[in-house]
Amino acid sequence: MRKIVLYFIVTIFFYSCNKFSNNLSTDTLRKYADKSNILIGATIEPNQLEDVDFNNILKNEFNFVTPENAMKWGFIHPERYKFDFTNEISALNGDGLDTLIKKIENKLFETEKKVEMLISFSEANIASYILDNSRVITKEYNEKGILITTFLNEKDYNKYKKYIIKNN
Repeated sequence: MRKIVLYFIVTIFFYSCNKFSNNLSTDTLRKYADKSNILIGATIEPNQLEDVDFNNILKNEFNFVTPENAMKWGFIHPERYKFDFTNEISALNGDGLDTLIKKIENKLFETEKKVEMLISFSEANIASYILDNSRVITKEYNEKGILITTFLNEKDYNKYKKYIIKNN
């Protein structure tokens, strides 16, 4: 009887673990934030934008960034009677914000390549991954499959090279 109870407990435990692991989501923090209409942000230093892995995490997980130290007094006023407003952003009227956004976008997306891909309907899982994990420009369905124009990072570009029909 003791063995049956133990077997029953172990079976329930493994069943519960399996149910739990099947419910784990692969959605990113950014997707949850966008669905909930909230901002999830990170503070960044300009030199961090040189790291490709950091950029991928930043653009996949966050929908809001803030310069960490760029606007602190020591950077703007490095010594007496000397001011440096090259990174100036006005909280009053937003001056300089567009320039900062362009610099961040250029750094974040500079390693991506614009491509056209044709993925057959039988490989819809690959199309689904591309649609969920890249910056899609267009998506069309035709008799051969799904035609997607998108930007791919270097890793995905190399992984899905056989589906690329045109580099832009």
